[in-house]
Amino acid sequence: RAVSLAITAREELGKAQIVADRIDGAVSRREFEDAFKRHEAKAAYVGRVIHLDLGPSEGGSRAITGGTITYDLQQGKQISKLRSDSLYVAWDGSKPVTPQQNITPELSERVVRCVKKAIEQEVVTQYMTQRIGTRSRLK
Repeated sequence: RAVSLAITAREELGKAQIVADRIDGAVSRREFEDAFKRHEAKAAYVGRVIHLDLGPSEGGSRAITGGTITYDLQQGKQISKLRSDSLYVAWDGSKPVTPQQNITPELSERVVRCVKKAIEQEVVTQYMTQRIGTRSRLK
């Protein structure tokens, strides 16, 4: 159950970031709507990468002229599958596999630690920059 709750928390963190980024105009309407339909989109968004477009150098600094946010939906699918494996009995082709067989205590602890770290990093970043969403990483 810890894995399921931790991954749900990760998804909600991702969804909150997508909402903030939609308000800022950083994500499309489709991405925004996906956040409310697809678990993998929310789970993947937490690990997003920001690619900045920089203008010409002016006095030693370069202005940000645009950018792109990318995230790995395959990773999001793997994370969502992990949550499913933690909740439901699976079938390996010849026999049932229980959540207790799929999710070891060590894996559970690792997932909870990773999600806790992601939440803590987001809280600290938002506090330090007084911004939310991806903009909190750009100040």
